[in-house]
Amino acid sequence: MIQYRLVAEELKIEEFNPRDLINNIQDEETEELMSQSSTFTLIYAREEVDKNIQLTDFQIMNLIGKGSISNVYLIKKKNNSRPFAMKCIQKELVMEDDMFESTKLEKDLLVRLNSPFFVNLHYSFQSETKILFVMDFVRGGDLFMHLMNIEKFNEDQTRFIIAQLVLALGNLHSYISLVDFGISKQLDFSTRERTYSVRGTPEYMAPDMLTQDGYSFPVDWWALGTITFEMLVGTPPFYEESQSMMFKKILKQKLKFPNDVPLSKDCRDFIEKLLHKDPAKRLGNNGFQEVMKHPFFNKIDFAKLQTKKLDAPYRPILSDDTFDITNFEQELTQRTTFEDGRFSITKAEIIKQKASMFRKF
Repeated sequence: MIQYRLVAEELKIEEFNPRDLINNIQDEETEELMSQSSTFTLIYAREEVDKNIQLTDFQIMNLIGKGSISNVYLIKKKNNSRPFAMKCIQKELVMEDDMFESTKLEKDLLVRLNSPFFVNLHYSFQSETKILFVMDFVRGGDLFMHLMNIEKFNEDQTRFIIAQLVLALGNLHSYISLVDFGISKQLDFSTRERTYSVRGTPEYMAPDMLTQDGYSFPVDWWALGTITFEMLVGTPPFYEESQSMMFKKILKQKLKFPNDVPLSKDCRDFIEKLLHKDPAKRLGNNGFQEVMKHPFFNKIDFAKLQTKKLDAPYRPILSDDTFDITNFEQELTQRTTFEDGRFSITKAEIIKQKASMFRKF
């Protein structure tokens, strides 16, 4: 990896290894985790042989992700140097944002789901103030970081990635309606159970989420259509900087394809049917097999895809380093300070009083 630095008014190119920063992490949360690691209790281990494992058996390496109630760290198991990703969730923020049930469901799903397209949860710990999920570390990074880097995917690349998401959603719909594991809702597909809570990223919200009449599984297929469009065009189909204007377009505006992006007839039809404003007429409303049968996927052998026997038309660039973080946002991986300003001693006392809630984890 190359980093450009301006030295004495002269541009010089220097070799830069992001792992050089590992020993310089000084954020408050990392220091707290290191200093209080003995206070964390193991509440789940995937393998029986690991039932006595402790947080002190791991070394924290880098910050690699940041969400509304959590941060994600690259960590290393000390006895075998195996990399993992550790999601650190603040109990205070779970309570403040009313996300207890969805956070618990996230953990339950990670335990139950058995699919090649989901990361495995290996361990879970908790202390008085935090919940930790220790999961597989996937070096390829985030899909949308790659989209930002290359601006657009071609149709073959998009088809391959979206086909995997279809299989993943088919698996998930046995349990939930997915927007994000951390904001998921558990619904009964057979009874067309509906929910009314509005959570998620605004760009991917379906019209049926915005009308407040309740929604169900078809919102996931709308989100898939939005992602497909964004991968091919570079922006979501109804994007506006003004959220209220964007919601109006999602509810009322007809889908438009840009003239400068050539798309096949099957591709356009696939996106149009996923982005049908009526959920009852939306592709996928009758199950994920309906989506798999669309002509857009005629080139995909789903049986081979399920067993990962198809060649990927797009591959992230990876080094031989098992701790390679070059496919993650440098703004995070190179950060040496992190402010965790929403936590307070008063809130810690409230969490302690409601400790019984978190025993369910």
